[in-house]
Amino acid sequence: MPLTSHAIKKIGPYGFYNLTNLLTKKNPKVLMYHRFSSTNKYGFTSKANFEKQIAYITKNYHPLTLSQLIELNYSQNDKIPNNTIVITVDDGYLDFYHIAYPILKKYKVPATLYITSGFIDKRLWLWPDKISWILDQIIEIPEQIIIGNLIVPHGKIDKLSRIKIWHEIINNLLTLSNEKRDDLIHELGRKLDITLPYFPPQKYVGLNWNQLREIQSEGIEIGGHTISHPLLIHLDQKKAWEEIVGCMIDIQRNLGNYPKTFCYPNGSPADINHELKSFVHKAGYIGAVVAFADTANIRDRYAIRRHACGDSMFQFQKAVSGTELLGFRLRKALKQDR
Repeated sequence: MPLTSHAIKKIGPYGFYNLTNLLTKKNPKVLMYHRFSSTNKYGFTSKANFEKQIAYITKNYHPLTLSQLIELNYSQNDKIPNNTIVITVDDGYLDFYHIAYPILKKYKVPATLYITSGFIDKRLWLWPDKISWILDQIIEIPEQIIIGNLIVPHGKIDKLSRIKIWHEIINNLLTLSNEKRDDLIHELGRKLDITLPYFPPQKYVGLNWNQLREIQSEGIEIGGHTISHPLLIHLDQKKAWEEIVGCMIDIQRNLGNYPKTFCYPNGSPADINHELKSFVHKAGYIGAVVAFADTANIRDRYAIRRHACGDSMFQFQKAVSGTELLGFRLRKALKQDR
């Protein structure tokens, strides 16, 4: 842990978070979550910590959906409330319905859930989950495997090495087309003598449209996250447009016509350009979010920054208090002074 983070962790509860919150109260913070678990689990937000976070938001902040934030930000008559927080969740896994949604409902806190519509339709399961499932079936890689440009060495694997291999494979496949990526995933399965199920196992299942209708009626906004979760920047224009507008059509057909926002898959700075932003606007979305944070915050309507959240209460406190936002501003100022 860097010295600055260590210091913040020490002094945060003793007034530092209150100070950064005061300094950034007029700057909305958009939080980003993915998966939820009833217990502590790597890569998941636990039920206990999520409830602590929502209770804290209820007591200290003004939660909105992303569409509400955008409409207030671009209205001539309304102002964004101080200490505004937006909770966003990506992908549309069933664990949102069973763990996060009951907590949000209990505290009457709105949120925005971004769904991959082909995943909701049961036409596909998300490709990173296929790699997770394959690796979960084995305790040893019997011989060296070449996946794209990646060489996976043979040998026994444990929990830590499994996570490391998963990240290496994901990073290697990110920039490939859907077809090429799927071919390599099936090749990985073949080399390990594992056949992928057609439908995702229970651990990787998404919500269905009836569940989405239910949570929408309770204040959860549903936004678009493409049809099949590709990196749009690596698709040709036609396919990128089909992924963006096709998700909008799926949501409208199943959930109705209302203001919707969009979430770019992966959402790093390298995954977004002006053309994709224009496609999102043309498809009818009123705004969009990325998966990183910096000083721009909500300045770009079609690339609104988000602060990663999850099971870490320290990361949560940095995000909601504005400590992380001030850190970005400070680093930018110091860089400009050099």
